[in-house]
Amino acid sequence: MNLLMMIFYEGLLIAAAGMTFISGIRGMVIAGGLVSIINFFIHKATDFWKWEGVLFLGFSLGILVLIGLEYKAGKVRAITGLIGGIISLVLFGVFFTPVLALVLWGLIIGMGLKPNQSQSMILWSFAPTLCRAVLGLGWIILGNYFYPY
Repeated sequence: MNLLMMIFYEGLLIAAAGMTFISGIRGMVIAGGLVSIINFFIHKATDFWKWEGVLFLGFSLGILVLIGLEYKAGKVRAITGLIGGIISLVLFGVFFTPVLALVLWGLIIGMGLKPNQSQSMILWSFAPTLCRAVLGLGWIILGNYFYPY
């Protein structure tokens, strides 16, 4: 494949990761469909079903983990505005260098991340966000793994 197709392909994988990170379960469903469409256009029929099984298993487990973590975070009444601050950090990181993004986020958009409650509330407030980030990176890693070089 040529360079433009490779850049387009990586852009789609980054979009899938971003949808998972920003939209949670709904984004996970859309990203799963997007990566399945990419899988369909890249592989032949026999290889498509092999990779589709792996994608469906990861997709299903990811949604179940997100449902569980968001339920637990809601049950302990953890911070709900935390995801907005972290998304702004990611968006700044796309357009600036990571160090400059951290400095700008801390000065302009940063918010108090430590609640006045117990340590377990801190863990449950960060758990859904970290899970979304890991699942988003999973789309990129898996998509790059089945890319035909």
